[in-house]
Amino acid sequence: HVAFTLEMEQSLQSVNPLTTIPYWDYTIDEYELAEWVDSPIFADDWFGEANPSDQNHIMTEGRWGYTSVTTGALETSPRNPYGLLRAPWNTNPVPYVLRHRYVLGEKD
Repeated sequence: HVAFTLEMEQSLQSVNPLTTIPYWDYTIDEYELAEWVDSPIFADDWFGEANPSDQNHIMTEGRWGYTSVTTGALETSPRNPYGLLRAPWNTNPVPYVLRHRYVLGEKD
């Protein structure tokens, strides 16, 4: 992801050299805090909770709160069985952007 961010930033700078893309170095928060999810970046007024506690892990606060996952992309775009723009093997029917730090019961 860092390489894509750099490429995007350099593309934007070709139009306006003063443009920058902020970068969050999570290793600093992991070092300074007991858990990286306690970082200020996951405050409700920023990106919202890192591990929402509701059953579906829907982000309800912050910039991504209740952000819908699109179904209106090109027909060639990957979709899950529910028509949502997600990986085809992602069988989650919830139509919102989700965040969860556990996979098959394992953290991070």
